[in-house]
Amino acid sequence: MTDAGIRTTPSRISSSLAVGAAGVAGVTGLGGAGWTILLAPLGVALVVGGLWRSDRRIVVGGCAALWCATLVTGVAGGEPARLVLAVAATFVAWDFGERAITLGDQLGPRARTRRLELAHAAVTITVATVGVGPVYLVFLFASGGQSVLTLVSLLIGATALLAALRELEQ
Repeated sequence: MTDAGIRTTPSRISSSLAVGAAGVAGVTGLGGAGWTILLAPLGVALVVGGLWRSDRRIVVGGCAALWCATLVTGVAGGEPARLVLAVAATFVAWDFGERAITLGDQLGPRARTRRLELAHAAVTITVATVGVGPVYLVFLFASGGQSVLTLVSLLIGATALLAALRELEQ
């Protein structure tokens, strides 16, 4: 709700994309390690709930839970490709969720935003791919048997880079 008491509704396209990305992050972030069984579904539920209530804090909390599930999976020795996909999907879910709420607040539910949202989706997915793709390639082609903890460290750096790029966009 806004200060004037007017209910805003997040945009449907970006909301759907955010929920889909959160689902991908939740499934790929599951590693069978104790906490991931709780954190991944909680993260997806919080993203959905945050979009339902048009509350950025809840969406961010959901994405944080998804990111933590991925981190726990990585520390427990999860498969590197799944970790990279989970980090990228978490970033995409966060970005789409923020965009959905912003468009709903600024333009309202009746505005025609399809082209804007699809263009933004393409850019976001490209940024996520460019952000985590090289991390995975470095992990694959680094000499010697790198540990999964090395990949987790690289993913933390990639997440920080993606967040910084997102802030520059605004």
